[in-house]
Amino acid sequence: MLCIVFMEFQEAVLMLCMVFHEIKDAVLMLCMVFMEFQEAVLMLRMVFLEFQEAVLMLCMVFLEIKDAVLMLCMVFMEFQEAVLMLCMVFMEFQEAVLMLCMVFLKIKDAVLMLCMVFMEFQEAVLLCLLRFANQL
Repeated sequence: MLCIVFMEFQEAVLMLCMVFHEIKDAVLMLCMVFMEFQEAVLMLRMVFLEFQEAVLMLCMVFLEIKDAVLMLCMVFMEFQEAVLMLCMVFMEFQEAVLMLCMVFLKIKDAVLMLCMVFMEFQEAVLLCLLRFANQL
């Protein structure tokens, strides 16, 4: 009876050893899985950091684009101001030309008036000469 009990005890010990080995294998498997999980987490962190860097780069590019757009707007506004200035200069030039035309017309009128006065003076002189000739 004792031998049977001892053999059953031995079998139970062997069973426990096998169970212990299986537990040990399972623990090793879990450790390996955990290490792979850790590596995966590290990889994800690296990917996230690269993603963050890419987002920062995009933000910087966007800011540079915004700066460039603002610069273009400022250049366009300066161009607009220059065009307005040219328009004003052209209008002042037009006014000056009109003024000169008016002055020229007044000069022409004055010359015509002088010609008419001169012709009347000539007629008067001729009339005087005719009267003088008739008296002789």
